[in-house]
Amino acid sequence: MYVVAGRLDVFINSVKYELTKDDLMVINLNEVHSTQNLSINNVILVQIPYEFLKEYYEEIDNLSFNCNSTLV
Repeated sequence: MYVVAGRLDVFINSVKYELTKDDLMVINLNEVHSTQNLSINNVILVQIPYEFLKEYYEEIDNLSFNCNSTLV
């Protein structure tokens, strides 16, 4: 997810991250997550189906993404 404007709390495996304008986060398959609006916001959310990834990258089950701009 990418925050275009505003603020958003994202909880992943019970850990809270506050995303603000220009923050980017990738959430891996099977990670328990939720979101909570902190203000009026504009967020781009892209969901890529597992079946699509598996078709083009057979090793997807052995891969984990680590993309969270709030940790920089």
